[in-house]
Amino acid sequence: MTMKRTYIIIALLAAGIPALAQNLNPQVQVTNDYLANISAKGKNTLDMQVPDSLLNFRTKVDYSVFSTDYKGAYEFTPYDIRVVPEAREFAGTKLYLRAGAGYPIHPLLQAVVTPIPKGIFRYDIYQNLYGYVGDYSSLVDARGDYKGHDLLENIGVEGRVNADKFNLLADINYKGIYTKDNILKSGYHSANASAKMISTDEDADFSYNFKAGVGYATDVFTNDAPYDNVGEFSFYADGRLAPQLYKDYNIVFDAHVQSSIYSRTQFKSAWLFGLSPKFLYNLDKFSISAGPAFYFGDGTGIYPDVMISAKLIEDKLGIYLAATGGETLKDYSDLKSENHWFNPGYTEEFHSIKERLNARFGMRGSIASNLQYDINGGYAIYDDAIMTTLFTSIVDASWYDQGICFEDYKTWFANAALAWKSDRLDVNANVNLRFTDIEENADYLAIPMFRGNFSAIYNWQHRIFAGVRCVAVSHIPYTLFNIKANQDLGFYGEYRFINKLSVWGQVANVLNQKIFTSPMHVTSGINFTAGICLRIQ
Repeated sequence: MTMKRTYIIIALLAAGIPALAQNLNPQVQVTNDYLANISAKGKNTLDMQVPDSLLNFRTKVDYSVFSTDYKGAYEFTPYDIRVVPEAREFAGTKLYLRAGAGYPIHPLLQAVVTPIPKGIFRYDIYQNLYGYVGDYSSLVDARGDYKGHDLLENIGVEGRVNADKFNLLADINYKGIYTKDNILKSGYHSANASAKMISTDEDADFSYNFKAGVGYATDVFTNDAPYDNVGEFSFYADGRLAPQLYKDYNIVFDAHVQSSIYSRTQFKSAWLFGLSPKFLYNLDKFSISAGPAFYFGDGTGIYPDVMISAKLIEDKLGIYLAATGGETLKDYSDLKSENHWFNPGYTEEFHSIKERLNARFGMRGSIASNLQYDINGGYAIYDDAIMTTLFTSIVDASWYDQGICFEDYKTWFANAALAWKSDRLDVNANVNLRFTDIEENADYLAIPMFRGNFSAIYNWQHRIFAGVRCVAVSHIPYTLFNIKANQDLGFYGEYRFINKLSVWGQVANVLNQKIFTSPMHVTSGINFTAGICLRIQ
């Protein structure tokens, strides 16, 4: 589960072996290119062969109080550093607390309590609050500066049962998103429950991986909003079944179904079903996964799902050639999580995003055990990709409101991801290039040609930590205005007094850039954050 932030940079990596669709992850909210992260509903994929740090820009560093239980995913964002606890071995941590605040106002409170840290049954109680309260401005109209806020609260319970032949995971949580600008005030509330079961018996006749979840969300508007409140019931289920046939080859069946039903709003119910049977073959250093992917939703689609890979040098160099495709359906809650300002005025309908083809060639591996890399490039075709557009505001004809539209485009792309890890230094870098056929005078925000991300953190005797992060995006053409290139540079420091307690601080947007999730919600200025981190075993 992921939470979209005030400023996010894209991760367009296409490595691994996708199941029902290509595992892209674009995250530049300044373009609101919602194409990626198609596993938002928990869709199963085969095990990725690239470290998460390469795919998600997450520096998994044993710094500060994190020890080995909670390896942090620190991210420089305009208003906070979020640390995302990972799925991990429960090694006895009973309490993790990270709290901070800064100027402008941007509170941060994260906590994980583990009452039963050992044994077959374990569970966590978690809390995550962050956001921003302060001044906003607009890039595209004359509405001037205004006061607003963007806050997110997430609290829940996650449990795990590790049995002899299977693992069972379950999660129940509440998620709230609270926003206010000079036009609209919104309170989004959702209750969600999910469960996942994974087989672990190597001697069984088949292996399985099942996941399902349900949720109910409501988005309530005030300030004399011109929109009806939204009520959404959602359901999804994913499954993988793999009979154990032979050592060198096998058959895998992947399935995905999801549905969203709406009340008190103009939206029609939406649903998507996918099925992908695949043949797997392994021979020494060579492997192939091949099969079709069938989707039913807006219509009927058949997509390729083929990957061929070879290990040229064991653990050092591997190459892969792939041709994949598929569909993903983003519902109201998905889009609200990605852009907290999303409301019924953005669109009147939801369509599945169709990746007709993603053909790519790449290489990945490691050098001297410290450096991991994944470099790939290729060509992709998308239909009904979600793009950002603007239209005249219903409040004031001199203002603009934001919306989304569904557009087709083709793109050549190249991606390079690097991760260096040593006892004292951790570095992550990612560069994405995209050359699309979108015309510069299109009536929606185009896709930037360049996106880049760099982060590094150095520790001295695991007591003093110093970090730097920079995210950058090239200019974004649009008919009404031209969004200039943008760089967000930040620095981070932390000092650990004892094993359980440390203090940390951050300065972000050092270059005083205009950072935004939409052209009408822009923040600027250098900002500071400081806090404490506590860990009790």
